[in-house]
Amino acid sequence: MHRQRKAKHAMKHKPKQTDRAARSRRKYHTDEYRGWKLRYIVPKQGDRHTTPYWIADNCDRHNRKRAVADTRADAVKRVDEIVGELEKHGTAHKLDDDMREAALRAARVSNGRATLDEIVAFWAERHPVDGNKIGLGDMVARFLKKREELGYRPETIRELRWKLTAFEKAIGAKTPVAGIWEADVERFIAGRKGQATTIRAWKKALNSFFRYCQKEKAISKKANPAAAVEVPKLPRRKPPATWAARDVESFMRIAETQAPDMVAGFAVLWWAGLRPAELCGQYGLEDDRIKKAKDRLKQARINFEAERLRLGMGKGRGGNMRKLGATAEAQALKAARADLAKLMAKHGGEVMPGLQWADICLDDPVEKFISVRAEYSKVQEPRHVEILPNLEIWLRKYRKVGGPLVSNPTAFRRARDKVVVAMEGARWSPDVCRHSFASYHYKAHGDRDKLAAMMGHSAMSREIEKHYKDATVSRADAEKYWQIVPDSEAAVETEPRTARKGA
Repeated sequence: MHRQRKAKHAMKHKPKQTDRAARSRRKYHTDEYRGWKLRYIVPKQGDRHTTPYWIADNCDRHNRKRAVADTRADAVKRVDEIVGELEKHGTAHKLDDDMREAALRAARVSNGRATLDEIVAFWAERHPVDGNKIGLGDMVARFLKKREELGYRPETIRELRWKLTAFEKAIGAKTPVAGIWEADVERFIAGRKGQATTIRAWKKALNSFFRYCQKEKAISKKANPAAAVEVPKLPRRKPPATWAARDVESFMRIAETQAPDMVAGFAVLWWAGLRPAELCGQYGLEDDRIKKAKDRLKQARINFEAERLRLGMGKGRGGNMRKLGATAEAQALKAARADLAKLMAKHGGEVMPGLQWADICLDDPVEKFISVRAEYSKVQEPRHVEILPNLEIWLRKYRKVGGPLVSNPTAFRRARDKVVVAMEGARWSPDVCRHSFASYHYKAHGDRDKLAAMMGHSAMSREIEKHYKDATVSRADAEKYWQIVPDSEAAVETEPRTARKGA
């Protein structure tokens, strides 16, 4: 029996697609623009789109970006917009897994109080690009230099330098100014000692500095860390400190015997109301070069003493001393001293002369006055102070032909302290002479505008009345105050003494 062979089935040929099927298939036309793939698509039946359209694709699987447009021109425009955002912001918007997790943590920290965009905006306001680059030390130097250019008084700049240097040491000179927060300023001010006035002065200095930082766009206009720091409220202003007329008279009697060279200066403070700096002069402002020279001098001195101890040197001038004199440390010490002397003479550190006898007009038959020059006036404006009868007697008795009334500020302060100690129980307070002059003058004459002009206040008549109208002085005491004169009223002309070092 023959085995029947199975007939091979005839291969079925795939029928040709109908025209309808062909029409239902998508048709693509590919193009490229700025690294993006542009595709022209003819939709099939059932698609959302019924008309042809364009798709723009960046072909980035990690950060896929697609855009749909009706025409190729619209697709190109959309690509330009997206690429422009990328060029502007870089890849900041691209989030990998770690960054995405960090964003989720930030959202959890906010606990629904702020969106992530608000958190980022808050941070960006307080951390501008320039502020992240500028350190606190550099910004402080710029601030002080600007104040010098604007003509601020040396005393003001010296005070700002002292306060900001302390702040710089506490925070760090290299700390970006944009990285300083309100908590940092609050912690620093909390560590300051003193009364409410002192604490408020610290905040005022820091507030002025950070306002300058805002102006220079180192920090945001909304990010002054010192603005909202709370400081103690000022206590109710007490009456200005004054001395009774009998105490002033006792002071001058002792000064006549123990410090006759300073009597004229004391009389000007008591009966002309000048500020001590206007009378005695003031020390000049040290610049950064002087400070560096002093540091170099200090280091050279330390090295010198270390070498001296190593050699077992005593006070005598033996061979070791001569040997040490040739060392590099000793030469550095000598060079530092020379550089410091030159800088002090050229850029500051010297005493600015105060009131001169040439500034006192006693011989004019019409008017007798003291001329306060602008260079040593607090407000940097000249003024004339009337010489009242009892002050004229004091000045005529202790008058000198020329030179300063006080040759040395340090010697003047020492003489003052010596007289106060001799009074046994007297308490000297700052500006007590000036306050006594204003209180007794207002009580005796009642002319606030004239008093304000004599004291060097600019349009401060209201302040004069506020501080001195209700001062605790009696009219009888005021009359006695303006009658205090030397024991001997004989006018004595003396030659000017040789000015001591520092005048």
